[in-house]
Amino acid sequence: MRLHRLANPDFKIVSLSDYLSQWVKSHTGVTESTAGIYDDTRRHIVAAVGTKTASAAVGDFTTKQAVTALQKLKNDGLKSSTVNMDIRALRRALHAAVKQGLAKVNVAADIKPFAEDDSDEVAPFTATEVRAMIDHPKTSDEWKGMIIIGAHTGLRLSDVAKLTRAHIDGTKLVIRPKKTTAKKKTITIPLSPPALGWIGDRKGPLFPTLCKRVPGTLSTTFRRIMASAGVPRHITEAGDVVKRRSFHSLRHSFASWMAEADIHADVRQKLTGHSSAGIHARYSHHDEALDRAVGTLPSL
Repeated sequence: MRLHRLANPDFKIVSLSDYLSQWVKSHTGVTESTAGIYDDTRRHIVAAVGTKTASAAVGDFTTKQAVTALQKLKNDGLKSSTVNMDIRALRRALHAAVKQGLAKVNVAADIKPFAEDDSDEVAPFTATEVRAMIDHPKTSDEWKGMIIIGAHTGLRLSDVAKLTRAHIDGTKLVIRPKKTTAKKKTITIPLSPPALGWIGDRKGPLFPTLCKRVPGTLSTTFRRIMASAGVPRHITEAGDVVKRRSFHSLRHSFASWMAEADIHADVRQKLTGHSSAGIHARYSHHDEALDRAVGTLPSL
């Protein structure tokens, strides 16, 4: 560092905190979701390493400090899947630091991910539960529409909230989901009579109030709607398996209802926009179909 200062009076030590902030800001071409993940990683790492390490040079950051910080995030209650995203993002950030000459080695390069055995499984809603949330007197008209469209299109929370009249083409909904923006993937979903009935002749944003709120706030409000309607957030299935429900469960319900109606998996995958059959399989809960299948066995 002394030689650097002699050779270049403008030389500046870049702290770990400052570097991660700069790295996040440099990603202007990524999706909003990816940018959010990178910023979450910055916040998580800076908080976990402590002020002293965060303000020290990024080149002085060690593997031991990185591992200790990540373990602290896990111990503080973050899911393994979330910490693993932090590991991947930190690895990319430090790789860039090495290329810029700010660090000699990527200290996160060989950090192993955590076993993702602590994530809650997501369960779908029943049609009765969805109806209860829609009909509850405390559910606003915009939220009624959010729930109907979420259940009958399988769209994610943020995509439903941002819908406008421009997404409606006759009786179909045409959208490029936020999660697939980078792949330029557009999906077309025929709208059900209940969805068309709620949309009616609305112009502009379909949810003018809700579209201005951040996804986290919308998720919290939806959980309150669930509670008011008596729809439990967690359910325990046979085998003592605990599963969680949220607005995303409407997407699971959408896929599951079609599976129960024997709609081919290729059609369901096209409607949901899933990139692979493996991912889509997680959304199709076949309880009734399995019962029907076993019911076809011959009497012995």
